[in-house]
Amino acid sequence: WRLLEVDALRTGAAGPPRWEPASWSNATRSSHIMRSMTMDQAVQILHRHGDAPPALLAATRALSGRANEKKETATEDSMRLESALGMLNRLVTDAEQKKDLECRECSNYQETQWRILEATRQELSVESADAAQAHRDILAAETEIDGLKGRAASTQEMLSVLARECAEESASLRGQLAVMLEDIGFMERTKGSAWCSSQRLFLAQRCGGRWAGRDRPAAVAAPSLLAAVKGGQRSRQGSELPGLSAGCSLRRTPSCEQVRDDFLRLRTETLEQRDALRGELQAASTSCRQAKRNYHSQIEHLQARSRSAQTKLATAMAKQNAADERLHNKAKQLHQLEAQRASMSAQCFKTVGGIESKICGLRKIRDGLQKMNSNTAHLLDCEVSKWVREECSATCGGGTQTISRSVLVHPVGGAACPPLQGVQRCAEEPCPVHCSLADWGGWSGCSAECGGGIMERVRQVLVKPRHSGQPCGETLETQACKTESCDHDCSLAAWGSWSSCSRACGGGLSSRQRHVAAPAVGAGTCPGARSRSRLQYLACNTQACSASTSSGGCQRKLDVVLLLDGGAQGWPEVRTAAAALVTALDGGGAGRVQLAVQLFGGPRTLDTFSACTSSAGAS
Repeated sequence: WRLLEVDALRTGAAGPPRWEPASWSNATRSSHIMRSMTMDQAVQILHRHGDAPPALLAATRALSGRANEKKETATEDSMRLESALGMLNRLVTDAEQKKDLECRECSNYQETQWRILEATRQELSVESADAAQAHRDILAAETEIDGLKGRAASTQEMLSVLARECAEESASLRGQLAVMLEDIGFMERTKGSAWCSSQRLFLAQRCGGRWAGRDRPAAVAAPSLLAAVKGGQRSRQGSELPGLSAGCSLRRTPSCEQVRDDFLRLRTETLEQRDALRGELQAASTSCRQAKRNYHSQIEHLQARSRSAQTKLATAMAKQNAADERLHNKAKQLHQLEAQRASMSAQCFKTVGGIESKICGLRKIRDGLQKMNSNTAHLLDCEVSKWVREECSATCGGGTQTISRSVLVHPVGGAACPPLQGVQRCAEEPCPVHCSLADWGGWSGCSAECGGGIMERVRQVLVKPRHSGQPCGETLETQACKTESCDHDCSLAAWGSWSSCSRACGGGLSSRQRHVAAPAVGAGTCPGARSRSRLQYLACNTQACSASTSSGGCQRKLDVVLLLDGGAQGWPEVRTAAAALVTALDGGGAGRVQLAVQLFGGPRTLDTFSACTSSAGAS
């Protein structure tokens, strides 16, 4: 007979394998073995075990025919049949108890070994998952490193393009500034000239019966100034010189005062353009410097993230190596445990099978003794049910439980019943150790200043799970940060209040502006000061101006100082407008307005102009 491993002992619940006899009953199994066993085989089994009394061995020799008839009579005289049967029954009982104990030990061993194997398989699965996670971390780190390298190279290329564009823009502005400074230098060299002297800027001569005219911009050498002076002269040409004959027209020489005013205005505009160019050059330099700083900052952050990714890669590779080693050791341990379990199973089969053979041999001999003495009594050995286990005193870590069984067949002249109750160890597998995690740490700094970065926080594993304990949750959390673009436009303040209307009647304009609250960064843009997004106009006082408005006079007492521009250009128009204003303020001679007129004008020479504007010129 053989023992079977039953994978589910308890009805409806999976559990460790248990040892129990084959599906047929003990009586059927014993009957089968005894029918196939000869008396000689039974005697050999009895001698092989070596625990039979000498009297019983003598009886078996007589039964096997190895002793003469006298010895058989002597044996029958020395050993009564009842005594022999009693010894055989005791041997059967002892063998049954030994078999029962061996089966229990084998069953307990198989249960324990099964739980150890299951725990080892789970640990193997955990190690395999750790190795797979480490491999995924390696791939993620390598992907991140490649991406960061690409972004760093792209940012470096954009920095190179920016540097080239900034250099070109700076060279262009410096070239314009050099021309402007050349013009200013020319003006400085001629600032002592007497502008309105006897030397005229226009000559006329008779040539071939006709007058010919020739402009001579005195001492004007700079190309830009030459063009400006000629443009000013052309704007004032068109009248004939007096005394010229018909058909010989010549343009009028411009007045010295007008040329002087044009030149002084040109100098002022040139200085303003110089200052504007300097401001533009400084603004361009500042913008380029900020953009370069921004790109350098991006590159530094990308490099820092790359170093962090390199560290993650090294950590992941170390984790994978350690996990692979643990995985190898755990697989080796599992193989050894399975080999031990198989070896122990074979040993259990051999031991229990030997005991069962002994029991059948003893019964074979007992039946032979009965037949030899013509004993027709039917002997019955005690038969008991399977063990019934009560609840274990512990669920893990080792406990005890009571086992019991009942008598199925009471003994009649056969082997006595084995113990019907007992106590055995149970739940000897280690208790599950659940994972224990520390509290989350603080969030790390963002990995980038702009363009999208990552913040992360971690928590440490205080206790690793063991023996089918609850696994650990996430130990790393990440979230995106500073996702705004590194290149962003300027920020504008709120609209200011509307200005007063430019005219009291006849249609005027009111305006309002928005100032820059935060400048543009990197490749960001910012609208100009006079763009629609920063400057708005609103029509106002669109009503027509009435006669009373223009000449009704002032009805209040006022002290008015009228400042008049005494420049050469537009002087007639200035006088006409001043006269109209005085007339309007007079109010029919009521005397309510006291009026003073102050005439002002620019310097007549460049020396005086330089003295007046020395601070501006120096700046």
